Amino acid sequence: MTTSPVGARATRLSGFERARAVADAVLYEGYLLYPYRASSGKNSSNSSRWQFGVVGPQGAYDAGVGEDSGMRTECLLMVDVHPQPGAALDIRLRFLQLQTRNVDQLLGEDYVPVRELRSGDATWLAWEEAVEGEVDVTGLRVHDLLHAPRVTSFEIPGSDEEEPLHDDAGSPVGRLRRRRWPLVGTLEVTCTPLPDATRDGCLAVQVRLRNTGTGAADADRDAALRRSFLGAHLLLSARGGQFLSLLEPPDWAVA
Repeated sequence: MTTSPVGARATRLSGFERARAVADAVLYEGYLLYPYRASSGKNSSNSSRWQFGVVGPQGAYDAGVGEDSGMRTECLLMVDVHPQPGAALDIRLRFLQLQTRNVDQLLGEDYVPVRELRSGDATWLAWEEAVEGEVDVTGLRVHDLLHAPRVTSFEIPGSDEEEPLHDDAGSPVGRLRRRRWPLVGTLEVTCTPLPDATRDGCLAVQVRLRNTGTGAADADRDAALRRSFLGAHLLLSARGGQFLSLLEPPDWAVA
């Protein structure tokens, strides 16, 4: 298993790079369409900024403050009847990690939180940002997956950062405080022969993401989002096998 640092690019899985242009449309769908002002009517309590792939912490859905804690991808894979060691799967989880950006104005020797700080032509707003994250689970031999699922646990660390703000003359006027909350989860990969398939070597592959973070039952929606995977989606690559299209499968695989 290789866990890529948040925002890092793993270059060795070139097949995933080819899919990135399409995958980014999913990853940033809600983020890029966010209005420029948090006061916009689109951001009322009845609206959702993050439209797709929100995987919430444990208990958030039942408490009515977040989304379900799991998601899965299923597909069909054709391999040799007796998979050789070279038949393997590579999995990449991609997501956004919520990051809050708070603005403090320097008044005398004290920092005072404000929603907006202006100095000359510069304006800084309190905001919600997002940081891209990836988790790679590679080299999963199909032969091994036929005997037992593979479960991989991972953790994405949080962070606290400060950025000083200055006016045009270089004098300090405030600061930005950015914070991310840690994310924890598991990726479970299963591979099952289809007994009713008309072709030998047709396997059902399932990859399940679970958010194993807790503590959301007593939280509000904003707190649950901070511990959610946003825009989460999975990329799969096969070596020694071929995926079947779910939209236009061969006739024998339609059932």
